Amino acid sequence: MVFQNLVLDGKDHTDRINGFIDQLGINDAAPGRISGQLVIDLYVGSFLIGDIDTPRVMQEIHALEGHRKSTTKKPTKFKKPPLKGLWHKHHLALGIQSLAHNILNESERTDYVVSEELNDFLNSDIDEDRKNHVLAASFAHAFSHGTREKRVQRGAMTGEWIIFAKHEGQKYYLCLGQHGDGEEVVNKLKGFPMSEFAFLGETLELN
Repeated sequence: MVFQNLVLDGKDHTDRINGFIDQLGINDAAPGRISGQLVIDLYVGSFLIGDIDTPRVMQEIHALEGHRKSTTKKPTKFKKPPLKGLWHKHHLALGIQSLAHNILNESERTDYVVSEELNDFLNSDIDEDRKNHVLAASFAHAFSHGTREKRVQRGAMTGEWIIFAKHEGQKYYLCLGQHGDGEEVVNKLKGFPMSEFAFLGETLELN
């Protein structure tokens, strides 16, 4: 894939996005099956907005291709319009919002368990202020690093979406999206993806 005359916000980004493609090995991840729209989403999210960690997205694509293990939830098929017939796979977005969402989800699943060593410490004669400080630090670790580690181990991390289609035993990677973005994703699909992958016209009913 090579872009020509890519202009975003009135500026020519052609050379930069082509270098971006080469640097990340995008053409090698799923040859002929990654849409130009997905590449633009990655580029804009990485360099113009700053909310996308492109290597994480590529890791999930490699996982979908069977080349590595995923740390996020299993792919899910859309069951309702307007994206019915397509699939999505989570990738981890940048920022505190994504981390907080995963921590809260995990904290609802499990209770906080006090270790034997911490219990002995709390029952000792050490100053109460010191005890409170240590207990607070222990809770903070459990509800950040601890919960995140558990979700990673289960492959249950959630985030934003990689939208893809399945056709004749292959996966075709179309664009990025997130919860509530159905109509925006549809508008994206009417651009690059529909012109690149003709079978999408049979998979979706886009007006």
